Amino acid sequence: RTQIDENTFVTMYPAIHSIDDACIYLIERGGRKLFYMHDSCMLKEEVLKALEGDNIDMFSIDATMGVRNTPENQNVHHMGFDAVLRMRKIFIERNIGREDSTYVANHICIHACTDENGKMYFHEDMEKLLEGTGVMPSYDGMSVDI
Repeated sequence: RTQIDENTFVTMYPAIHSIDDACIYLIERGGRKLFYMHDSCMLKEEVLKALEGDNIDMFSIDATMGVRNTPENQNVHHMGFDAVLRMRKIFIERNIGREDSTYVANHICIHACTDENGKMYFHEDMEKLLEGTGVMPSYDGMSVDI
């Protein structure tokens, strides 16, 4: 945990990505917490244990693979919407986040927005796909208050 100023702290955790020293971050400021989880896939058990009970307010979660299914295997380096939904469930079950925490699928790659049938998913389609799941897809210029 590194103190940035009197109200801001950043904690780095190891990500599972194509390079060994990739990190994900817990950013705390003024009593609010953001978990920034890009360029990673499902978290290592040691990271989940370290985060238990953190009561995080917002999660920005890697969804590079978009509508494509993510293998259960942790070593895929990125996630799709299916894995984001699995992570949300894990975060809630392990008291890392809450049902009412903000969950944003982010880092969505355009080449992963076409499904196996060739259907192209635009932002509105992603919103419909994720409707009712507690996860919202990001978009350029998006701003979220936590």
